[in-house]
Amino acid sequence: MLLGPDALQAIWLTIQLATCTTLLLLLLATPLAWWLTQTRSRWVAPIGALVTLPLVLPPSVLGFYLLVAMGPHGPLGQFTQAMGWGVLSFTFTGLLIGSMVFSLPFAVNKGVLVPRPETEGLVVRTLDLCKPVAAPRIIDVGTGSGAIAVTLAKHLPQAVVVATDISPEALI
Repeated sequence: MLLGPDALQAIWLTIQLATCTTLLLLLLATPLAWWLTQTRSRWVAPIGALVTLPLVLPPSVLGFYLLVAMGPHGPLGQFTQAMGWGVLSFTFTGLLIGSMVFSLPFAVNKGVLVPRPETEGLVVRTLDLCKPVAAPRIIDVGTGSGAIAVTLAKHLPQAVVVATDISPEALI
């Protein structure tokens, strides 16, 4: 089965987005995570809450807020227009910002290890195995950030997903 040009374009965009998101998160999230764990500043709690906000907001709400903020009448959109850059909504840069905001809680957590390259393959294989099952039950032992469990729960709404870890810091 050969892929058409539209499918190849979508795959290429996904590769570009994943690469840029990962590199930028390494550059930005690593120092932020270090600062959050090492400082005694009064800003730790509010910034920590902002970082974890994407975990509690439904993705559609988060996406809506980002579109409004990056749109022509939003604060970020007005700033980028004033700078002569145009609006960010529905551009690769806007997509990159959204991807980084959504991924930030998984990258900034003192009790979590960085996901290994095999993680994506594990998730894809698990999704393939669970698709034909009416109500799969999945347990993620040693969940760390919970990225695998959250992803599986999102893509398998009929599944019961339980995530567990012995590290209290990882579960915060």
